[in-house]
Amino acid sequence: MSNIFRGLIALQVLSFIALVVALPADEGNDAIMSTFIMTGVIGYLILFALGLILLFRYKPLGRTIFSVSVVLGIALIVAVPEDSLPTGNLVHTLNWLAAALDGAMLVMIYLTSLSERFESDSSQVS
Repeated sequence: MSNIFRGLIALQVLSFIALVVALPADEGNDAIMSTFIMTGVIGYLILFALGLILLFRYKPLGRTIFSVSVVLGIALIVAVPEDSLPTGNLVHTLNWLAAALDGAMLVMIYLTSLSERFESDSSQVS
């Protein structure tokens, strides 16, 4: 189960990179987004990266940070204005994949035997 979980983390990183590459440059949308939303996006990216790093090392704080980043990501999706450029099926598929990976990882860190690794000795490094 541990190898599957770490594979999901790697797939999460790869899907995020693919999503960034696949998104079209949208200057019209950039002009509409407020500083508050941009700060939220930057905060989300930092939390997301930190959460994945801590999850990879099985740190208990990683569970909390990852869960907060998922909730913050949902809030940002609602807050960000509609794209002025069409994104296409690839972007929609990558968004769906990211959501499925988030859900799979949340299930694994809270509802499987893997959750015991996060609750046990936090000084253990794997």
